[in-house]
Amino acid sequence: MALAFTEAVVLWISGFVLIGLGILVRNGHPELIAGYDPENVADPEKLVAFVSRWTVVLGVFLVASGFIPEHYRGERFGIAFVVLLLLFSGGMVLGANRYS
Repeated sequence: MALAFTEAVVLWISGFVLIGLGILVRNGHPELIAGYDPENVADPEKLVAFVSRWTVVLGVFLVASGFIPEHYRGERFGIAFVVLLLLFSGGMVLGANRYS
């Protein structure tokens, strides 16, 4: 029980940190985007909107994952969680390349 609660708290904290970073990027801090160079970006506004949106989506995914009951957190959950996390992250990285 304690481990499940600890896992949930880690997911919630990680998710809220990502949501906060997404909001910061959206509200005037594009320098938080890894490798951001305003001289090499074709459309900075669209890049900021894209990255901030998907950072918030990833954060919401982590927060929501923390609410999944312990008896559902088996091997299937772990595999699905990692696959979705990689899809979200990879999609964000590949999608951000459209604006450079």
